[in-house]
Amino acid sequence: MTVPLALRALMAGPPPIVTALGIAIGSFEAPSDQGFYRTHAVDLSSPQNWDAQIQQVELDINPSDAFGGQFAVGRSRNKWRVEASYSLSFSSWESVKATTSGSEVEAKIKGGMTVQTFLISSFYDFKNKSKFTPYLGGGLGLSQINSPEVTVVLDGSSETTAINSLAPSGKLIAGTSYELTQTKDIFIEGGLLQIFPLTPFNNEVSIDPLRYAGVQIGMRWKF
Repeated sequence: MTVPLALRALMAGPPPIVTALGIAIGSFEAPSDQGFYRTHAVDLSSPQNWDAQIQQVELDINPSDAFGGQFAVGRSRNKWRVEASYSLSFSSWESVKATTSGSEVEAKIKGGMTVQTFLISSFYDFKNKSKFTPYLGGGLGLSQINSPEVTVVLDGSSETTAINSLAPSGKLIAGTSYELTQTKDIFIEGGLLQIFPLTPFNNEVSIDPLRYAGVQIGMRWKF
């Protein structure tokens, strides 16, 4: 009995190109733990009180809570992720106590404060059988601090200046993500950002390190 060529082709299995196409489609529908992603997030953080000095005047600054956002792109591989991020936060100085030689002097504040931070971070994901994935991470980078204008009145004369400083920074992060779909996660994380200001562009100003503790909520898209 002669078997038709078409039937013999079916019995032998699909052509290689069809098999390859099926594998590609399956890979697209079910992303692995390896690939690129992007995130968008909003955050609320609380800075510690910090000190600065303008010429001979010492400032004890009480900043407000900071609101901001972050954008990041990253690459995941198994349980590790590497991420480059940019964040921008806004706050104000609720009060400034200015003293010189132990005596308090008048200080006026005008404007708000912005902090821009660029970080390269690494994360470890604690994979499990649930849709929740806890993770730990840390990053290093640079922050750009721009403060309100401060006018200090001393002996009938006034001096107006602002803090404008580029600073090394580092951040410790702990959080958890929740899988919504195969390509979307939501996440919440807490972070501690430490900024170490360098000599500002105005050499008459010096600044102590600044620390922010905050929480961030966002979404991650895999692609």
